[in-house]
Amino acid sequence: MNKRKIVIKFIVEGQTEEYYLKHFRSEHLGDEFVFNITNVKNGNYKSFIKIIEQYRGTPIPIFVVADLDRATGDKTELGHLKKLCTSLSYVNKYSNIFLTYKNFETFLSAHFKNNADVCSVLGVNRCNIKNNQNIYESIKNKGGSYENTTTNLSKNNICYHKSNFIFPKELDTTKIDAKQSSLICLKEYCEFIKKHR
Repeated sequence: MNKRKIVIKFIVEGQTEEYYLKHFRSEHLGDEFVFNITNVKNGNYKSFIKIIEQYRGTPIPIFVVADLDRATGDKTELGHLKKLCTSLSYVNKYSNIFLTYKNFETFLSAHFKNNADVCSVLGVNRCNIKNNQNIYESIKNKGGSYENTTTNLSKNNICYHKSNFIFPKELDTTKIDAKQSSLICLKEYCEFIKKHR
């Protein structure tokens, strides 16, 4: 008997995230998962909210992957981010948000043992990294691994961490500008969904 695949709808901020996630799924989760990815192309948090509201009540897990840089120092954007976190709780219990400070490159750099800047290691500038469709493989070929991210980035710094089907009460604004990425919990959370669906 064929098991039904677990479909996850990702809403991401840019191309790099999109390229990374496709290879991540193949390497760490296999064929049991299907990632359906929508790229908001550098939109603000309100862009995410508009998309999320279309999925209210759906049984499909909705995962948002966003940067925290625009929420630090901008009270309006911080307000939108808080609303975004709350909006996910109205979609379904499986949905989650994965935030990185300062930006996605922080998470990518954490793949290297010495937490080296990903652009320096790959010998590219910030613009060129966004065009690398094989970003996951490029990192791997230079000795980087997803497992290193859990060593280089602390769970204690995460300002919004949802590890089960209970949503955090709120975003922890005291940690919003701490070096972090809750993407270090992505594999663990996917496995939790697989086990409890």
